[in-house]
Amino acid sequence: MARPRSTAIIAGGIAAGLITAAAALWWVAQGATLRHGPWRSSLFPGVVDLDPYSRAVVALRGAVALHHAETVYFVATEDESGAALSPRCDYRLDGRDLPARWWSIHLGDEKLALTPGGQSVDRGSVMRGADGGYTIHVGPIRRDGNWLSPRADSGAFSIHVHLYRPDAGALAAKGGLGLPRLVREGCAS
Repeated sequence: MARPRSTAIIAGGIAAGLITAAAALWWVAQGATLRHGPWRSSLFPGVVDLDPYSRAVVALRGAVALHHAETVYFVATEDESGAALSPRCDYRLDGRDLPARWWSIHLGDEKLALTPGGQSVDRGSVMRGADGGYTIHVGPIRRDGNWLSPRADSGAFSIHVHLYRPDAGALAAKGGLGLPRLVREGCAS
């Protein structure tokens, strides 16, 4: 009769270990996430001297990238109101030049992977207004000017901002990076 009790103790120990490991990984991942409105970025990819928990977070996310002094990747999966991005909706990104030598904005899928052969707008190709700012329309309805179209067959999508050679101190700026505002303009029924 001692066997069922020892099996229950072992099973309970394994469950407790898994729960605490998952909680530790979540806590570590939250500490290395930059947040600017709907935009999120991790400082882990590209860092060589990570502790074991941080290495586990990188392995779980599958993120392999250059060091954040070279490139910083931001992604949005929801608009400024917190609603998930939908290919049936029209969005507007309003911004100015980002604090980097080069930047680009791309669309991705619901798994945060860039869309193969997808469209993009970058520092050199973006059409600007008289004040130097830009507006990029994202949605199924073609617009004049800067326009990106999510795949109609996707259930959800993501918008990616890549900063190449970000300015020194830009990531630590208290006022944020000046990432574009992401506003939902309307949705088809």
